[in-house]
Amino acid sequence: MPDPVGGVLAYTLQLRRTLPVGAFRLTRPTPADDDADPSEADRPDDVRPQPRPPEPRPDRPEWASIAEWAVVFVLVGLSLIWAASDYAAAVGRGRAQQLASQLATSTAVVLRSERSLGIDAAGVRELRCRDTKSAYPYRYEGMVLVIQSADQYVLLPQSWTPDTGVALVIPRTDMVRLEFVPYAARGTLGRSTC
Repeated sequence: MPDPVGGVLAYTLQLRRTLPVGAFRLTRPTPADDDADPSEADRPDDVRPQPRPPEPRPDRPEWASIAEWAVVFVLVGLSLIWAASDYAAAVGRGRAQQLASQLATSTAVVLRSERSLGIDAAGVRELRCRDTKSAYPYRYEGMVLVIQSADQYVLLPQSWTPDTGVALVIPRTDMVRLEFVPYAARGTLGRSTC
């Protein structure tokens, strides 16, 4: 993939070579113009200083210069967007790696459900309550809540890895209930029958 910054730099240098010298130089009044004697208007034409001849105009139309500058600004803008995108991707990867390294010590989630959800993920254990009158007879252990967005929960197994792990997206409804268990009390999870 070509380097966009290098391309913009090469194009800018080529543009600089094609523009005439002093094309964008502003002319400022000289001190001699400010101190002009008002009686100079009475001098004959042969004594007055002659104005400088105008600089030769480029051989191309004005719209071509405007178009070139517009292209430069578009390329610089796209380069900035590309750089921001690369930065955001790097920050996202870093945060994901940090989250994955902290899964084992994060607060655990116990998911209770009215029906079996059929979750078949490594490290997630499904328990069926013995009490038939329980409002949430199915219990799932071994997960961590990553994020709640809108009406959905995103859960990961505690043993999740980028190569083999799956993410679980559970809709937020009255049919499911989440319970959070701190890391220190995690040892009590496997002992419960419901």
